[in-house]
Amino acid sequence: MEPSPDRRLNSWKEIAGYLDRDLRTVQRWEDNKGLPVYRVPGGKRQAVFAYQGEIDRWLQAGGGDAQPADSNGGARPAELRRTVGGPPDSRVRSTAVRRYGLGVAAAIFLVAAAGLAAYRWLGGRGPGKASRALPEKQLTANPPEDRVVAAAISPDGKHLAYRDLTGLFVRAIESGETRAISVPREMRSLPGMLQWLPDGGQLLGEVYAPEGGEIWVIPVSGTGPPKLVRRLAAAPAISPDGRSIAFLSGGPAAVGRELWVCGINGESPRRLATSEQLNGLWNPVWSPDGRWIAYWRNKGTHPFTVAIEIQPASGGPTRTLSPESSSLKTNWLPRAGMSWALDWRLIVALTEDSGDAGGSLGDGSLWSLSGDPALGAAQRKLERLARWPDSVVGHLSLAADGKRLALTKIRPRHDVYVGDLGRDGRGMQAPRRFTLDTRGSEADAWAPDSEAIVYESCRDGKWEIFRQGLNETVPEKAIKSSGHAWNGTFSPDRAWYLYWEEPAPAAPRDPHPGRLMRRPVAGGQPELVLEEPYNDLLDFKCPLKPGSDCVLSRREGKEMVFYSLDPVRGEGDRIADIEVKTSLYTGAGDVDWSVSPDGSRLAVVDAQPRIEVLARSGRTWREISVEPGWGPLRSIAWTTDGKAFYAVSWLSGTYNLLHVTTTGGVEALWSKRPEELSSLRPSPDGKRLAFTVETRDSNAWMIDNF
Repeated sequence: MEPSPDRRLNSWKEIAGYLDRDLRTVQRWEDNKGLPVYRVPGGKRQAVFAYQGEIDRWLQAGGGDAQPADSNGGARPAELRRTVGGPPDSRVRSTAVRRYGLGVAAAIFLVAAAGLAAYRWLGGRGPGKASRALPEKQLTANPPEDRVVAAAISPDGKHLAYRDLTGLFVRAIESGETRAISVPREMRSLPGMLQWLPDGGQLLGEVYAPEGGEIWVIPVSGTGPPKLVRRLAAAPAISPDGRSIAFLSGGPAAVGRELWVCGINGESPRRLATSEQLNGLWNPVWSPDGRWIAYWRNKGTHPFTVAIEIQPASGGPTRTLSPESSSLKTNWLPRAGMSWALDWRLIVALTEDSGDAGGSLGDGSLWSLSGDPALGAAQRKLERLARWPDSVVGHLSLAADGKRLALTKIRPRHDVYVGDLGRDGRGMQAPRRFTLDTRGSEADAWAPDSEAIVYESCRDGKWEIFRQGLNETVPEKAIKSSGHAWNGTFSPDRAWYLYWEEPAPAAPRDPHPGRLMRRPVAGGQPELVLEEPYNDLLDFKCPLKPGSDCVLSRREGKEMVFYSLDPVRGEGDRIADIEVKTSLYTGAGDVDWSVSPDGSRLAVVDAQPRIEVLARSGRTWREISVEPGWGPLRSIAWTTDGKAFYAVSWLSGTYNLLHVTTTGGVEALWSKRPEELSSLRPSPDGKRLAFTVETRDSNAWMIDNF
C-alpha cells in the first residue's frame, strides 16, 4: 500500500478549479501571497503544477484570507471566505451552498462534519501536525565543493554537530559560532553518520574503513580521545539512557544483513533480526522508553520497497507497525532516515516520484507514523508533514524535548565531462565540463567519427537523447520520443541508434515495462527490439567492431546474466552469468560492466578491488586483482585498443579515475572529491574520454516548534 497520496494538480486550470477561483486570481496569489506553484522544467511559464497537500497547508496558514475575488471579480461573501482554509471537502460543500442557497447554517454544519471526519482520520490528534506549514531554518551554507555529509542536533537543541569534506564541527545554532572537533589518525576517515549521546558531551559516529564500517564515540569537548566501540558495524543508534547501541552488521559481504544490540563499550553483543539480502535492514531507532527498536526492512531494489518493523530491545517477535507502513516506496535509502519522537510518532524520510523526470531522484518528503506499540495496527496512521521538490532528505535527529528536528537536504546534479588522453590511452589532461546547463546529463556514447558526444538529458520534463559536437555548446536532439528515452548508442555496423524508451510519463528507472528500440541512423521510424520490466541490472552495450553482437544484461535472482543481442533479431543465446555481491543500497551504482571493442570479452566490477573478465570463447571468468591502495571499483570501460581498462575507484570520500592494465597495474588519471564519477566512454579514436560527474548541493536544516 502506498502512503496517503498528495494529488498533483497539473495546470493552472486544475489549480484554479481546486481553489474554486478564476485563473487571474490564482496566478496573482502566486506572486503576491506565495501560493506554492512549480514550473515544469524546460517548459513555458504557463506549464505549472502544484501539490494538493501543499495548497491545503498554505490555505490553513492564511494564504487565502485577504478576501480573494470570485469568478466575477468581486469579493466573496464572508461566510464562504471563512471556509477557504478548511479541508477540501468543506470548500466544495460551501460552494454548493452558494449555488443552491441553503444558507450559512448548512455551510457551518458541513464544515464541522468535515472537521470531525479529519480529526478521526488523524487518530484524534487534529490536523495541526499534518497540515500546518513547517518553519524551516538553514543551519549550514556549504557549497557543493564542501557539501555536508552528516549532521545531528544536540539533546538540548542548541548545537549542531556536522561533518563536511574538510572536517567535523559543532555549531551554536543561535550565534553560528563554530569550532572544529579533532579526530585521531587511527579513525582513518571522518564519520558518515552522527548521533549525540544523551549527556550532550559525546557523539556516536559511523566511520568507513576499507574492511568495513566502524562505530566510534567522539568527545565534543576535547576531554579525551575518541574511542573505537565496534568494528564491522554500521548505522549506530544510541538508547535513551545512553547505555546501549543498536547497529547493523557492517562487513563488506554482510552489511545490513543483521540487527544487533551491544553495550556502550561494545560489550555483550546480541543479534535481534536478520535479512537474506545486503542492506535488507536499515535505519534502526530506539523508542522513547528504550523498550523497542524500529527499523526498515528493505524488500526490493530501486524503487525500494520497505516495511517499518519493531521488535523488543530485549528480543522477541517482530511486528509491522501498520498496514500502511508495510510497503512504502522510496527512490533513495537515506542515512538516519527515521527518528522516534517523545509523543511516540515515528518521523520518516522518503523520496517520492516527482511525477516527471525532473533530472533528479524525486521529491523528498517527511512523514509521521503513530508508533506506540500499544496501539493496534489499524489505529496507527501515516501522514505527510512536508515535501521538498528535487531534494533528497535524510540524517533526521530530534532534540530531547522533540521541539526541534534537524535534517539534511541533498540536490544531486549530473554533468558530462571530457578529457584529452595521452598516448596509448595513458595520462589525461584536466577534463572540462562539456554540458553547460543545470538540467542533468549523462554520457551515453560517441559518434563514430569521435567528433560528437551522444548523451541523455532532462530538458523538457522528460529524458531525451541529444548529440553535441566537441566544439559546440548547443546540442541537437538525436532521438525524438513521446516518452522518456535514454542510454542511446550505435550498433556495431553504425546503421542503427539503439536506446531504451519508457512510453509512460514516469521516471525512467522505475519498474515499468522498458522498450529497447532501434531507429535508422539515416532517418526513419523507430522499431521495437524487445520489451520487459526495467530493473537495476537491465542494460545493453555494443562493441566497436562491425559484425559483432551487442550484449544484453539482466538481473535473475542473485545473478547478472548476459545474452547476445542483435539489433534486428533481438535477444539471442545466453553467454554467461556472474553472482552479484553488491549493496542493494545503491543498486546498479555498485555494479558496472563493459564489452571489449572487438566483442570477444566482458569485464565486470562490483564494488570490490578487482575486475572479473570473461573470454566469450571459453566462457570462463578470470579475476584481475587491482594494485592495493585504491579501494573498490565502481565503474569500468575497456580502452579503445582493448589492452587495458578505465575504472573508477572510491576511497575515503575521493573518486579516482584510473587506467588499469590487464595485470592490475594502476595509473591515476584524475581525482575528484566529493563528486561521483561514472559512465566512462572512450572515443573510438582513443584520444578522449567522456564520463559523468555527479555533484551534490547538501546542507543541514532545522524545523523549529516541531
